[in-house]
Amino acid sequence: MRQYLLAAVFACAAITLSVRAADVPGSKDPPGFKRFQGSEIVSYDTRSYDEYILARGPGAPGDGFAKAEKIEGAVTRL
Repeated sequence: MRQYLLAAVFACAAITLSVRAADVPGSKDPPGFKRFQGSEIVSYDTRSYDEYILARGPGAPGDGFAKAEKIEGAVTRL
């Protein structure tokens, strides 16, 4: 009985390792960046245009920042 249990545990481990999650379909690494070994892309979003407020001084979202810069352009989030 113990042999069957051990065989079942090994079979489950083998199945789990072979069914590893892969990168999200359609995703790709950005040029010039390297991934950590074993990492995977689990979310991928790209926009041809977006805006972002970059804080350049003390403050908080909603209250405003002492200094801020609006950045515009293409955005890719991984």
